[in-house]
Amino acid sequence: MPDYTFYEPNGKITCNVYCKQEELAINPQWGDSYVEGRFLPSQYYIGSGSPTPKQDYTPTVSGNTISGLPVPCEAKIEGIVYNVPDGSITLNSNLIGPYTVKITAVTHLDKEIVIP
Repeated sequence: MPDYTFYEPNGKITCNVYCKQEELAINPQWGDSYVEGRFLPSQYYIGSGSPTPKQDYTPTVSGNTISGLPVPCEAKIEGIVYNVPDGSITLNSNLIGPYTVKITAVTHLDKEIVIP
């Protein structure tokens, strides 16, 4: 039996399933978009219907601003998720460090940035 990787329209991988091909049609909870093979969501996204390795990047921290982030992405700070549509985020100066900012994006590798 082959593996299948299901994904959302934006390329985000939602699940991997090991099943017979005829089982795909009788399990609509998995979704309509899939590729054959097992691809980990931490390492891949599905771009134009093909598994694509996530890109690495190097963010820059200057004061309370983190820049050089993927566009778009999300930043998770103290359990709260913030949308980052433009590649940079300025943090509230009332936060007392150190704390960790987790950056996630469909097309890029996840990063954790420690702010002192």
